Amino acid sequence: MKVQRILLIQQFLKLGPETIDSIHQKLKKNGIQCSKRSVYRDLLSLEEHFEDQRMELKVVDGEFNRKKWLIVRKKTDGQTKEETYFKTFIAEHLKPDWMKKLTGNTLDTLLRSDYTIKANEFHTLASNLPIGSILHSGWGELQEPVMNPQFMRNILWAITNKKVIVIRQPLHHEVITYRFAPYRVLYHRGTMQLCGWELDPKNRNKGFTTREIDLFEHLEITNQRFLPKGELREAKQLLTSRFGIHDTEDKKTVKIKLELGEGPARFLMRRNWHPTQKFYQDKQGRWFMEMKCAISIELTGWLFSWVEHLKVVQPVALRKQMQQRAEYIAQMYRKDLPAVNPHNTNDPDLIGS
Repeated sequence: MKVQRILLIQQFLKLGPETIDSIHQKLKKNGIQCSKRSVYRDLLSLEEHFEDQRMELKVVDGEFNRKKWLIVRKKTDGQTKEETYFKTFIAEHLKPDWMKKLTGNTLDTLLRSDYTIKANEFHTLASNLPIGSILHSGWGELQEPVMNPQFMRNILWAITNKKVIVIRQPLHHEVITYRFAPYRVLYHRGTMQLCGWELDPKNRNKGFTTREIDLFEHLEITNQRFLPKGELREAKQLLTSRFGIHDTEDKKTVKIKLELGEGPARFLMRRNWHPTQKFYQDKQGRWFMEMKCAISIELTGWLFSWVEHLKVVQPVALRKQMQQRAEYIAQMYRKDLPAVNPHNTNDPDLIGS
């Protein structure tokens, strides 16, 4: 029974990070009854006797019973432990959904491929494609990411252990320092974001928000714990009610109806833009897209990116906002006005003021 448990645990750890609690639950689902203490002893045995030329069993996050265990690639010469885990995290969690369907939702296929070809012939992607077979445009990606791998490790540790962190970063024309309760790391449009709650000095919730991790200048983990209750429901609701991730003062969701040209419609309907999206043709053959979300600067910016190939049908408030912004943009070019900062564009009536 112990051998069977350890083999199953090893398989779980190849699929991604696991805690003692998550392993215990998965063993139950596989018909194996044991105590959490037995799981801990199995992990120690596996860590002690794990033999692999390329991989090793590590505690990658957490403390006490919140430790997260993972089988990761052994670090190479000159590579720090943080860089090794960071690259494993990136390889596992930032694969697009279509690649996950091809390679599996884990590193398992990647590891199997590594054993079937020579080490110096193992190249990008989770397949045996020769190098150069696929090009990446790099469109929207950071040119030179400066993200500190230790920042990411600390962020993941803080999320796992529900710890408040202190962040220092530039914002508009100043550098701000604030306390933050991290919820999740979010990859959006080529950028790693941290979503959670910014806290005021009295430790009261200031609302759910997102911050670009690559802009952080300093990050410190505090001893204060943040135990979200109703906040988790708020986070999930706000993430699905937004179009993209940007904050907006008016969080009310509205029904949005867009008319599309046929070409853009066929392009858009094959991609994910919002959980509530729906595409259809009417009896006259015109294409439409519908969704329910809040109106934000990210939504209007996306709408403008389709220029005359997309038209807002409803609501009236969004039609008016698009018209106001279009008129200001035309005026900006006619009068050669300067570009405006993002914090001046949340309210179309205040653009340029």
